[in-house]
Amino acid sequence: MKKLITLLILILFISCSKDDNEKTANFSIVGNWDATKMITKSSFNPEGTDWKSVTTSIKAKFTSGGDYELTMNMIGGGIEFSEGTFTVNGDNTQLTVIIENEDGDNGEPVTYNITELSSEKLKYNYSVSGNSDTREYSRSN
Repeated sequence: MKKLITLLILILFISCSKDDNEKTANFSIVGNWDATKMITKSSFNPEGTDWKSVTTSIKAKFTSGGDYELTMNMIGGGIEFSEGTFTVNGDNTQLTVIIENEDGDNGEPVTYNITELSSEKLKYNYSVSGNSDTREYSRSN
């Protein structure tokens, strides 16, 4: 009887671990994404900035060659544009982005935790020393 209970617990543990990884493991981040949520908080702005409230659209593009682009169309005109490179670890749980500075040099890498990646949805965030960034996207054409 103890062997049967141990076997059932082992099967349950393995099943739960597999389900957790399935939130990210089977899909590619490559493609075009429209932001549905983008909130940045810092020690200077603990309430955070909801970028969706000051933009008409936020679009991210991840290419198969490792290039990254972020375009924010601001309310009242103006466009904020960032570009750089990205990598994703082997099990799709971490995204590292390096944005080019205005002078063309690479900035510091920022590593995000991917909490969901599917054929239609992407969610990732980071939190370091009182600063945080939460982003959610839906896949676009």
